[in-house]
Amino acid sequence: MEYNQELLNQIINELNVEPIIAKCLLSIGLTTINDCRKFLNPSFDDLTKLENYEGLEGVKERIQQAIDEKQKVLIYGDYDSDGICSTAMLSMFLKSKGLEVNYFIPDRREDGYGMSEETLEKVMEEYNPDLFITVDCGITNINEVEFVLDALGSDIVITDHHEPLDELPICPIFNPHLTKENVYTNLCGAGVVFRLIESLSSFDEALKYIDLAAIATIADMVPLTDDNRIIVAYGLNKLNSSPRNGLQALIKTF
Repeated sequence: MEYNQELLNQIINELNVEPIIAKCLLSIGLTTINDCRKFLNPSFDDLTKLENYEGLEGVKERIQQAIDEKQKVLIYGDYDSDGICSTAMLSMFLKSKGLEVNYFIPDRREDGYGMSEETLEKVMEEYNPDLFITVDCGITNINEVEFVLDALGSDIVITDHHEPLDELPICPIFNPHLTKENVYTNLCGAGVVFRLIESLSSFDEALKYIDLAAIATIADMVPLTDDNRIIVAYGLNKLNSSPRNGLQALIKTF
């Protein structure tokens, strides 16, 4: 592979790295010294600005209403690592605000993928929430969202990271793919929840859950670039320095 020798030398000298590292940076498509610097030194300052995300404000407002009014919440997740981490993060956060929070993780064999009216009717009858929140799912469930709103009588908001269809569910939605520019769109579901928690409280509060966001980001195999790289870099540091009890026990089994 041929390299831009001027840029290669600049990376070596300004970033104080070995030539092989400089070549690796160029080989993955980085084209400026600033891009290389950001790649080598992930910083929270480079995360997408929350105000750039379309739809986040509407989801934030409805969840904030639930917090203010101490409403009953049901979180509907997914059965993979991303869905489980997303569910755990939002559940712990909302419980810390004094809410009664239940969650449902569908069974792969019994409930299938995503949401179905049969499963929704079952969980809504069991938990009877004031607010139904999806994590890592829901963006394509147009009919199911309508069923929750009309037949089951609960408000619903969607947080998801999957590609949306041309038609969207009629409810508040936070999905990075719905913002056309100036945002990082490749977050996993837990990355979306991480930014949601930040919007509902503070960045320091969201940091309490960055280890789970990092695990989900890696396990869901989203690109380890930009915002994802930042989340993973700091999340792995938290895992190494102060792992929560459950994760520490899991780590010890390997």
